[in-house]
Amino acid sequence: MTEQKMDEQKASWDTGSPERTHFDPLLDCLVAVAKLYDKPVTATALAAGLPLEDNKLTTTLLPRAAERAGLTARLLNRDLDAIVPEVLPAILLLHNGHACVLTHLDNATNKATIIRPEAGLSEVEMEIDSLKELYTGFCFFIKREYQFDKERRLVTGEAGKHWFWDTLRLSFPIYRDVIIASVLINLFVLASPFYVRNVYDRVVPNSAFDTLWAFSIGIGIIFFFDLLLKLIRTYFLDIAGRKSDVILSSKIFAHVQALKLEYRPASVGSFAKMVSEFESIRDFITSATMSTLVDIPFVIIFLLAIYVFSGNLVIVPIVSVVLILVITVLIRRPVDESISHSYGASTVKNGLLIETLNGLETVKSNRMEGLNQRKYEQNVGETSYWSNRSRLYSTIGTSTSGFIQQMTTVALLIVGVYEISNHELSMGGLIAASMLTGRVIAPMAQVAGLIARYGQTKEAYEGIARIMEMPIERDPDKQYLQRDKTEGHFELEGVGMAFPEQTVSVIKNVNLNIPAGSRLAVIGRIGCGKTTLLRLLMGLYTPTEGVIKLDGLDIRQLDPSDLRAMIGCVEQQPTLFSGSIRDNIASGTPYATDEQILKAAEMSGVLEFTATHPEGLNRQTGENGRMLSGGQRQCIALARALLRDPKILIFDEPTSALDQDSERRLIARLSKLAPDKTIIVFTQRLAILSLLDSIAVMDDGEILMHGPKQDILDRLAGKPAAHSDNDGGVA
Repeated sequence: MTEQKMDEQKASWDTGSPERTHFDPLLDCLVAVAKLYDKPVTATALAAGLPLEDNKLTTTLLPRAAERAGLTARLLNRDLDAIVPEVLPAILLLHNGHACVLTHLDNATNKATIIRPEAGLSEVEMEIDSLKELYTGFCFFIKREYQFDKERRLVTGEAGKHWFWDTLRLSFPIYRDVIIASVLINLFVLASPFYVRNVYDRVVPNSAFDTLWAFSIGIGIIFFFDLLLKLIRTYFLDIAGRKSDVILSSKIFAHVQALKLEYRPASVGSFAKMVSEFESIRDFITSATMSTLVDIPFVIIFLLAIYVFSGNLVIVPIVSVVLILVITVLIRRPVDESISHSYGASTVKNGLLIETLNGLETVKSNRMEGLNQRKYEQNVGETSYWSNRSRLYSTIGTSTSGFIQQMTTVALLIVGVYEISNHELSMGGLIAASMLTGRVIAPMAQVAGLIARYGQTKEAYEGIARIMEMPIERDPDKQYLQRDKTEGHFELEGVGMAFPEQTVSVIKNVNLNIPAGSRLAVIGRIGCGKTTLLRLLMGLYTPTEGVIKLDGLDIRQLDPSDLRAMIGCVEQQPTLFSGSIRDNIASGTPYATDEQILKAAEMSGVLEFTATHPEGLNRQTGENGRMLSGGQRQCIALARALLRDPKILIFDEPTSALDQDSERRLIARLSKLAPDKTIIVFTQRLAILSLLDSIAVMDDGEILMHGPKQDILDRLAGKPAAHSDNDGGVA
């Protein structure tokens, strides 16, 4: 066979879905290990939502993927001879980016049993010496996650891991070292007044120069280590803060993407503001605030030192500390209230800003600028008012504390002079007391500022905590059934749906049988529940009543990622993201080849407007697809759905933005799809009905009729305004 004929034959091969032909060594090995542990899970479910690099699982991501299968993974540097059978199976990292699963080692026979993912899940034997040549020396040891803690939490009602505190706990060794450094730094503070007191009271009167130099060298060494410890403390705080920042930011964003769709907020802008307020928390845990908090407990030690050095003079700083604490208590409540109101007003303001930017064309077309400007200025005024109040109270607290700090110095000198005149205090003792009093008052004077920062951090924390408490689609403690293929048979039995905190159901007692390979149109008036039903079929919403089955299995038993991998969906108003047309088509299937992308683009009609464009598929879409027409956006969304070659296709008004010629050509192309695909179209347009063989009529969340297309059309034709040739719609 010539090379040209081989290339032609290769080009004619139908390799199916890109997901079935993509090779990811670590991911495939993890799937094999999960199966060995009797925890079968699909590669799609393991990798869903993870930030893959080059569309493959990395060594840093594998432990996160393993958690989804109820497994724990540790990467270790271990010679093959040092691996004992009790810790198997293990994933060996091989040269050239490959990997394998080691299931058995027999040094006596020099044989190793492995699973090579590219060769399927069957075990093969090879010589240990040959395996050593391929082995890099690094491997993942995989084991089951212990169920004891989970069962104990279920029995006792204890909470599981906390998104915030457990993340900070990961940096406990660092914070422990910071506390140790802070203890030493504060103990070093005592050296300075001790040095000054002895110089004034012993060295100066006796001209003891040898003692002076001994003390000076000692205090210099202490100051050097004090500097070193302060630098180390700052460095460690930055490391701990950066580590927590990365982990927490990742957790928050992952949780936001995993939220159940029915719990999404009414205002995206306000929601985004709440998420962005995480920076307040990050600044709090990484700034000098933490150092101040650590320094406050040492106030008691410094007061004891003043008492030792200066006796009754300690009463002055004690009174000052009490006064500062009283002021702190008095301003805390108004500061908290002001910050709470300011946070709420700022959230509303941000929501209005995002809504206006997203709908700027609508705002201009309907002359809504004045109305939005008035709302925005009201929110700005409200935010400014409460922000100024919080700053005012904080300034009152800080300034008053500063005044007390100044008067403390004056009072200390007055009392000290009387004590010296009564021969109850030395000059060195007075100076030492003055130095230590500064260390006592300084952290206490910052308490007022800490209260304001704490209030802002508390509001941000509570806002994000509300987000993190929202339910997510995938239950991390649930073992889903493995299914990566489907026949496409849907059954809806008594399905009902009501949104959270609403008593009225939008879907009511829907019973519908959609056999595999059928092509169904769901028609009905605007607001009858068609889009909600679509989202129920996709698993985006959870029914509050009844059950939705796919191939006889409740879809809630399937991992949401597996379910959606089997379904290609086109929304009525598809969302595109900044980037090229190619990026948007392949966004859900980034490992698709150019041939597969071109095939999907041709089938969907994308090539009709890119083939003659200079940039082709590299043409930019703009944010939300604003640089394209509505019809072009629909074509791209259709290509995105067709790219994975799914067995089920669900369309919501797929031709609503197309002209008649484009609609006719699209229907002709879709009619060539494999006959075994299940196609469900939610529509009001007559033309696309030629693609379908049955119709279900919805009204007020219920299925009124369901049957063969012609029978339903005949029944509708007997009613007034059943269908109209003027608007091309079906009522």
